[in-house]
Amino acid sequence: MRAEILTGSYFLADTVEELSEAKLTVDNLDASKQVPLRAIVWADTRNRERFESCLDEDPTVAEYEHLVTIDGRERYSIEYAQDARDIQLYRGLVENGATVSYAAREPDNDGWLVHYTFPDRSRFTVFEELCTELGVELNINTVDRPGAPDWNERNTLTVEQCEALVKALETGYFDIPRKRTLAEIGDELGISRQAVSERLRRGQRRLIRQRLIGSDND
Repeated sequence: MRAEILTGSYFLADTVEELSEAKLTVDNLDASKQVPLRAIVWADTRNRERFESCLDEDPTVAEYEHLVTIDGRERYSIEYAQDARDIQLYRGLVENGATVSYAAREPDNDGWLVHYTFPDRSRFTVFEELCTELGVELNINTVDRPGAPDWNERNTLTVEQCEALVKALETGYFDIPRKRTLAEIGDELGISRQAVSERLRRGQRRLIRQRLIGSDND
C-alpha cells in the first residue's frame, strides 16, 4: 500500500521556521554503521549563506556538505544528529520493508509531506504505532491500494553515485571539451579512477531507466 502523509518530523524544523520561504526536498536517504542517517536535500532558498547559518544552529543536523548549485537550487548532503528521532523512524521503515519515494517540506506546510510505500496494511500499522511511541504526529492525506497509478518517481541513486555525478557536473567532466578527467575526479573524491567510472556509469544507467524507459531494474 502507498500513503501520502503529512508527518510531524522535526528534521530541519528550526531551519524552516527561520526561513519561512524555503522549500526542501529529500532526494535520497542513506544509513550505515558510521552514519546513522544521511539525506541528500535540495533547498530552494533565496539566501544560501543564511540557510547554512541556520543549518549550523539546527539541533537535528550533525554535519552537512554543499554539493552543487543548479538553476538557483542548492544541493546538500546532511547527516542527522545522533539523537534525532527520525533515525528511529527510518529504522522502523526499514524493519517493516517500507520505502520513501518523496519527501518535501513546503513553506505553508507544518511538517514534511511524505510518500511511503509499505508491503501491506499491517506493516503500516506497526509504523503508526512506532510514531505514536515517539510522539510523531501523522496526518494521512491519501492511501492507495497496490496497482493504483504511481506517484512521480524520484531519484533513487545511492549517495556515492550522486556525489560522483554531481562532482563530474560541477567540475566540467561533461563539458565539451572536458575540463576534468576521471582520474582527477577520483583524486578529489578520494577514490580510484575505476571507482569513479563505475559510479558514473551505474548512476547514468539508473537515471536513463527511470526517466526515459520507466523502469528501475539494474
